[in-house]
Amino acid sequence: MAEKKQWHETLHDQFGQYFAVDNVLYHEKTDHQDLIILRTPHLVA
Repeated sequence: MAEKKQWHETLHDQFGQYFAVDNVLYHEKTDHQDLIILRTPHLVA
């Protein structure tokens, strides 16, 4: 069975959240931020 991809977002040193990732639509990392737009099965609009 293939392992599911996860994205970990760190909001503070001791606090963050994980997202299951179906598809990464856009990802860019700069000196100030790590921007990712992803498709996840759990957050559907």
